[in-house]
Amino acid sequence: MYYIMGSQHHSLVSMISYPDMGWGLHFTKGEYLPPDFGAGNILIEFESDHSNLPDYFEIDGTPIVSEKFVQLWNTLPIDNYQLFPITARFPSFVLQGHQILNVVGREPCIDTEASDCNLYEGHIMRIKNLVLRSDLNKALDFFRAEKYPLAIVISARITDLLKSSGLSGLLIMPADGWSDKHRF
Repeated sequence: MYYIMGSQHHSLVSMISYPDMGWGLHFTKGEYLPPDFGAGNILIEFESDHSNLPDYFEIDGTPIVSEKFVQLWNTLPIDNYQLFPITARFPSFVLQGHQILNVVGREPCIDTEASDCNLYEGHIMRIKNLVLRSDLNKALDFFRAEKYPLAIVISARITDLLKSSGLSGLLIMPADGWSDKHRF
């Protein structure tokens, strides 16, 4: 069984910026990035102060994780990810210690015929009822969905480890039947 990993926190109004960001979608494509990407100058600017950031949250589909999350994540049997340090700037203080979790890899996992989704030029724009393909490689543990890369898919094995970890901010839902309505 597969699950979608997402964020419980949608009230953290902020934006990501870094050198040469263009449209700023680099971290949601599922692509490997050069290790010096952002040149150590990735900034997340929050509109209001938050005294305590969760261990996991997302900004525009980009996972941001705490040191506690990274310590657990580095023990998992996966290697298709990258970590990029960020600086979190709030109106009255600056915080270090969180990182962007770049998911490397996209898989054609969505059964677009069986799923209830809105398509535009072959790309999924909204998912109302996700159905995974029956021929999905069951050995995969962690990836972005090929036709809807905002969906981060994790295996039951990874889900069990994350749920028992006590990490804050994670929203883990079964992939089959999942809807992206919580993002709107």
